[in-house]
Amino acid sequence: MNELQVIFSFISLSIFCGIFYMLSAKERSYEKNSLKIILIGGIGWFVAFFLRIFPLAVLQVFSLMLLGANISDPNSVIKMAQHPLVLIWGPILAALFEEGIRYYIIRRYTLVKSFIFRSLVIFGLGWGIGEISIIYVPNMIAALFFQQEILWILLIAGIFERMVAVSFHVLMAILVYFAISEQWPKKWSLYLAMCFHFLLNTLIIVWKIFLNNIDMAAYVWSLEISLAILTAIFYIFITKYWKAHYYDKIENLS
Repeated sequence: MNELQVIFSFISLSIFCGIFYMLSAKERSYEKNSLKIILIGGIGWFVAFFLRIFPLAVLQVFSLMLLGANISDPNSVIKMAQHPLVLIWGPILAALFEEGIRYYIIRRYTLVKSFIFRSLVIFGLGWGIGEISIIYVPNMIAALFFQQEILWILLIAGIFERMVAVSFHVLMAILVYFAISEQWPKKWSLYLAMCFHFLLNTLIIVWKIFLNNIDMAAYVWSLEISLAILTAIFYIFITKYWKAHYYDKIENLS
């Protein structure tokens, strides 16, 4: 990856984030709160990510042991690391921790839910920015430092994937917001968000297990397009059915 590619990546991400920000902060008086909500969203992702690291490691090691892997032997671990029983814990814990923390923040902080739809969009954007900042930006810097070459088509696919991911986080913020008006333990909107998150991440595992031998470009683009289609299905379901189902409780969302 050369300097031009890195610059192109940051410009593309900045434009995407800027569009969301401008659409969500038309009033000058709202801009200060927008930045706070973005920060809250980013911290939320950071907390959800680090809280699940230890249980994920424990569950994956336990799964490896069940599969007969010798934990002290790196070759044995690598051989079993792509087994579904090992990989499936990633989507499970991501769904539980991210949607659980998302629900807690939206319910806890009045600032996030005070402007309803616009705040939820910005909160989802902040969540996506947190993921980009912690996982992707360091990788991009490392690629630049070690002068690794990455195909433009894969770079564009990565930017497209981030756009889909941020859109997904916005949708999940809206869906989790519905759960605030639901009585415990019948938090169906929260459970549904967890299921959607699990399904989206599980799709990545399906590609990793069954399509890892195809051409890299075909692998990446087929996966990203599939993720986009699944996110679009979630959008249609939430806006056409789930929102209407709870319309009397979320009139301000319209």
